[in-house]
Amino acid sequence: MEAVLAVDTYPNAPQRPQVCIDTPSTPRVAEPRVPIPAAPEQPERLDDAYARQGPAQRGLVVEPLAG
Repeated sequence: MEAVLAVDTYPNAPQRPQVCIDTPSTPRVAEPRVPIPAAPEQPERLDDAYARQGPAQRGLVVEPLAG
């Protein structure tokens, strides 16, 4: 465990970059109803209903020591 935690203390080296990888799953949603446009003295009105369209996988790779 200590060897894994020690990786954060290594100096920045271009030949051995330290990268962080994250792949969160995000739900995709759509608005099933069209918003009512704004009118004089009335703001635009939106419905809180949504339709699920399945998950979307996003990939993120960051090299924090390089900025």
